[in-house]
Amino acid sequence: RARRRTTRGAPTRVRGGDDGHATCGWVFHRDDVFARPLLARLLTALANEPAVKRVKGVLRLGSEWVAPAVAVGGDGRTRVALEPAAYRRDSRIEIIATNVAARGEIIKGEGEDDRVVDGDVVDRAGEAARANDWDAVESAIVATLKPPK
Repeated sequence: RARRRTTRGAPTRVRGGDDGHATCGWVFHRDDVFARPLLARLLTALANEPAVKRVKGVLRLGSEWVAPAVAVGGDGRTRVALEPAAYRRDSRIEIIATNVAARGEIIKGEGEDDRVVDGDVVDRAGEAARANDWDAVESAIVATLKPPK
């Protein structure tokens, strides 16, 4: 299956899942560079959302490439570390969350589509993932990119 060629700031999205889980992944252009503080906020928001079961990926922070490592400390707080990664082809991230339909929830957002809107898009990424609102999650991820030089 041919994959769409990515361009800077416009990732390729791949969705999947089953009856219990929804998954969505994004592949970014090799020249896309993420801002560490914003990326850490995004990953923390996702890790703190109980409906998000896993976040994995490899992301470029300039000359450094990292993979998120989520851990719960003895104090019960979720921490996200950005560990060095050897992979260097492109940036990619995948989120696995429980499927909204499987939870039997009705998610009410603030938009006409019941999608998550307004507020700080990065800090609300976990809420968007809980709603399986992959457009809002993608907006949050793209918001962590550094502007091109």
